[in-house]
Amino acid sequence: MNNFKQSNQLNHLAIIMDGNGRWAKNNNLERVFGHQAGLKNVKNITECAIKNNIKYLTLFAFSTENFLRERSEVIHLMHLFDYALNEYRKFIIENRCIFKCVGDISILPDETREKIFNLENETKFNDSLTLVIAFNYGGRSDILNATKRILQKIQIGNLQLEDLSESLFSNFLYTANIPDPDLLIRTGGQKRLSNFLLWQLSYTELFFCDDYWPDLNEEKLETILQDYNLRKRNFGKV
Repeated sequence: MNNFKQSNQLNHLAIIMDGNGRWAKNNNLERVFGHQAGLKNVKNITECAIKNNIKYLTLFAFSTENFLRERSEVIHLMHLFDYALNEYRKFIIENRCIFKCVGDISILPDETREKIFNLENETKFNDSLTLVIAFNYGGRSDILNATKRILQKIQIGNLQLEDLSESLFSNFLYTANIPDPDLLIRTGGQKRLSNFLLWQLSYTELFFCDDYWPDLNEEKLETILQDYNLRKRNFGKV
């Protein structure tokens, strides 16, 4: 990939990794092979983000609504996530990435959650890209849970209602201390947010592409980044 100078500084890139199942169908494969191909592409896109000096990369790996899928596919996705923690641990550490996981991971086995905590602790002082994996994440539940936690603090007197602000509210979200995305890419041809980062995407630039997630390569990502670079961001101003 050719690294280009951006007038719009892209600090945080978020991606809805959609289309693994349809990619598999188009290749006459079972859906599980689509998810495996999608996992391989995580490394490719992470490397591209590092090359382009992007500081945060957030990937939507598993939504709260994904539990509505067939049980066999849900179980496979759980195992695939655990496998990814083992497979990419060395890659994350060698590239000095910070690893974070956002979402309700209480549904995961103890062993998997321990791997998450260990990798987060082991990489928290790194100085390269922050790789954020959204697993069992939903934007509405994120906002609702933040509201409940704020109300609890108000009830016990640790917080005053008049102190509540947008910035304070953001500190109670799963993404606390992570800047809002500058650009959201959704692969797979669908044009919706699917309950992803609803609070955080208020002024994010959106890009919807027809390519399925396993087919989003370096060249295609560069084209999207160039499109972003040409946009004018005014954040509601004239």
